[in-house]
Amino acid sequence: MTATSVTSASLDPVSLLVCLDRNARTAEAIHEAGYFAVNILRDSQRDVCRRFARPGGDHFEGLAVDEGPAGVPLLPGCLAHVVCRLSDVLAAGDHDIFLGVPEHIAINPEGRPLVCYLGGLQALTGAPERRRDSPSSRSSDA
Repeated sequence: MTATSVTSASLDPVSLLVCLDRNARTAEAIHEAGYFAVNILRDSQRDVCRRFARPGGDHFEGLAVDEGPAGVPLLPGCLAHVVCRLSDVLAAGDHDIFLGVPEHIAINPEGRPLVCYLGGLQALTGAPERRRDSPSSRSSDA
């Protein structure tokens, strides 16, 4: 699915949260697997974003997908992948809040991220300022 919100939930321990409609197929898959992946798309991947935003159908049909740790699907060509072990699920109205602890991170800093802004897909412009202790690219098991 295409998520409009992925948020850092905590720095110690590091955790991410994603909010999903409780009835979404992706929510059911995360409950069953106990893991989820966040694929951060680059600005040239608008078609991939739209594909996963459409309801119904097999979003993976005809798409090359890599199998990541714990068997989660990783989309090729992304700026980054974060594979999280599900640590908690909180009910919030008709959605569930999935909290995950990153266990694997892969970053490819070439390109610009695709973001949803003002109701449309946009690319961030300008070079981000890097922290001195942040490597330009890394792949790690967290």
